Amino acid sequence: MEIEIISKETIRPSFPTPPHLKSYRLSLLDQLAPPIYVPILLFYSADGFRTNEDHITMYNRLKKSLAETLTRFYPLAGKINGDAYVELHDEAVIFPVPVTAVQLNVFSYGGISVGVYISHKMADGLTLAMFLNAWAETSRGVGETITPCLTSTTLFPPKDMHHRITPIDLIAKEKTVTKRFVFDVISLATLKAKAAAKGSCIDNPTRVEAVTALISMSAKNATRGKSLHGKSSMVITHVVNLRA
Repeated sequence: MEIEIISKETIRPSFPTPPHLKSYRLSLLDQLAPPIYVPILLFYSADGFRTNEDHITMYNRLKKSLAETLTRFYPLAGKINGDAYVELHDEAVIFPVPVTAVQLNVFSYGGISVGVYISHKMADGLTLAMFLNAWAETSRGVGETITPCLTSTTLFPPKDMHHRITPIDLIAKEKTVTKRFVFDVISLATLKAKAAAKGSCIDNPTRVEAVTALISMSAKNATRGKSLHGKSSMVITHVVNLRA
């Protein structure tokens, strides 16, 4: 399939970002996020897009509604400044651009696709879904009922990351194994009871804490004596949607 780029445009927020929001501080989780993108590709049938005029109307509506949506999701229109801030000068989202990219494809048979890329430092899967839903409702003209809660910096304050370890650097370039473990209610209750009974500093550990402790101990025991070049590194991460 050959794709011909017809045009590239910048889409700015429909209203200027207030001065006190010009600098959006990244949370600790955003600082640690690897330099990857959260992508999605949406396809739509040719129904309703029969003529060139239909495509032009749809294109203009998407641009207008995107600009309006960026007013609420204002960090997506900024630029990442190092590991601490997102600078917001209303410089726009470009079709496409490194931080937030949106690409509209029109196929010869009349169907279309919309691709969206957002930096993981600024969004996770839930944020992307919320952004798309907000964009869709704005495009349909049904109001603005979806507003992001930009409080991750308060919950996870940023830190000095001059000597930070990038999680992606710790992933071995070897074959990896993916496994899924299911814990039922009884197993979880047993784990929590054992964790609390062993003199833990946490009297009533949560399910996540109990399972994480088990996995950590098991991983540590499994790697004992198998360290690489006399060094042993272990990283455990939790995938959590927190930016919405």
